[in-house]
Amino acid sequence: SVHGLTFSSYPRRAAPPSMATEWRSSLALAPVLGSWQDPVDAAIESLAWPEDAPDPDLVMLVMPRAHASSLQQACAQVARVLRPGQLLGVVGAGAIGGKEEVDTDSAVSILAGVFPAETTLTPFVLAPERMPVWSQLSPGDGDRPAFLLLADPFSAVTQAAAALDDAFPSAVVAGGLSCPTSDSVPSLALGSRGAQCRTLPVGSVLGLSIRGPNVEVHTACAQGATPLGPSYEVTSCRENLVLELDGRPAIERLTEVAQGLQGDERMLKLMRSALLVGVHFPEGE
Repeated sequence: SVHGLTFSSYPRRAAPPSMATEWRSSLALAPVLGSWQDPVDAAIESLAWPEDAPDPDLVMLVMPRAHASSLQQACAQVARVLRPGQLLGVVGAGAIGGKEEVDTDSAVSILAGVFPAETTLTPFVLAPERMPVWSQLSPGDGDRPAFLLLADPFSAVTQAAAALDDAFPSAVVAGGLSCPTSDSVPSLALGSRGAQCRTLPVGSVLGLSIRGPNVEVHTACAQGATPLGPSYEVTSCRENLVLELDGRPAIERLTEVAQGLQGDERMLKLMRSALLVGVHFPEGE
């Protein structure tokens, strides 16, 4: 432990070229009134991890809020079967896996993968009472680390992300918030090969440093928007209906924007089916 930072490095062994980046995901519905074990076992079976593949370097388990109290037991079960180098567990309100997405139903999701040879995964936990020395996560060997952060809403995740930006200004930092059932129930868990899975205290940030000469991390926005066309002032509306933009009918303004996109079928499709309105708030409001 270094200033509240606990970590253990796991450099993976070389894998056959055909298995160098094996990644799989799965999803299983988890009825609210049912057992946690059945959907976890179903997700493991659906994952169908190849027998001739190396054990996963990383497994991420998402448990639904209805089974949040079983997070540690579920992580232990996944660790026993899949034998991952590192296991991150999180309570979520939705799940994606096996080309399926569940927003309203209760579901278990598993993501498992093998990184290229010479990749080092270093998990760390930011305790609520102090900030760590982030530089301890980089050995200074020239490899630029990337970071995955999972945090509960009661943690100092903003400060943690800012500290990482200061310590590693060119590093990728990505992640998200867990969905705890209350401020007294843990929603994050960590397990490493050779160590028991454990839930983390409320207010924790769970992180993973990813570094190596053969790995590069890129991010994508799962839910976001792209600016389109000029900005307009709403000059006429009726309740939530926009009638005029800059003094002209709103539909005419949108038609002008669409005409400027001729040839860009992707943006035209998004404009037809997923148009959002961004509202600008002047500074200080």
